Amino acid sequence: MTFNQIISGFNEKTLPKSDWTHEAHLVVGLWHAFSYSNLNALNLMREKIKAYNEKTGTENSESSGYHETITRFWVVISRHFIEQNPEITDFEELCTQFLSSKWTDRQLALEHYSRERLFSVRGRFNWLEPDLNALPKIISPDIFFEMHETYSDSDLILSLEKCDLHPAIFTHEAHLRVAYTLIKSFIINQAKSKMNELLKNYTKFLGAEDKFDQDLTERSIDVMSKMMNASGTTDFQNFILENSILKNDFLRAINA
Repeated sequence: MTFNQIISGFNEKTLPKSDWTHEAHLVVGLWHAFSYSNLNALNLMREKIKAYNEKTGTENSESSGYHETITRFWVVISRHFIEQNPEITDFEELCTQFLSSKWTDRQLALEHYSRERLFSVRGRFNWLEPDLNALPKIISPDIFFEMHETYSDSDLILSLEKCDLHPAIFTHEAHLRVAYTLIKSFIINQAKSKMNELLKNYTKFLGAEDKFDQDLTERSIDVMSKMMNASGTTDFQNFILENSILKNDFLRAINA
């Protein structure tokens, strides 16, 4: 199977599950790093891997499917290889060299992470820094965190309200964080009203008004509110870890 066949099969979710090997992961990851900025490559990989898993019958859960730390790790490794070989501008040549290099050993992540840390539930759902050896340096460090984490709760909502929040920052997790913050700050109907206002204005500003779904937004506030009332957690990250279905199978969570 050619590199292009692997990439197109993955993107179109037609690649047979038996062909979704370690090497296929590497080809797809390298192509995304080659074609996009670090953050865009990560966001696309996150979205597409989850969708591909669902299509091929692999559950995205706390014990299977998409793994945040491993995905970011391999995008970093891919970016490092690209930056170390600037003279290779042809993707097929780059991919051939990459696959024959030391950077594609399937055990490479365990040179940087203890097994316990890498395969923890938190590591699957959130980016964790290595606990053994530092990762190779790359030019742009934006991949190492969800960009919304650099904002305080109030600044995130203010930036969204002012419509100056970059769309790449407003990921699904950032949506959930905004909802979580509003639910903690207001009674339920006020939280719904504020979330509706924020999303409606933001999507209008982006020229994507068709993306706003008021019914979905209000149902999500109701479901998250019930989960928060039943939770013993006191911060957003631990709440999401406890209620991972919100991040990994959102529609099932709010339609349950």
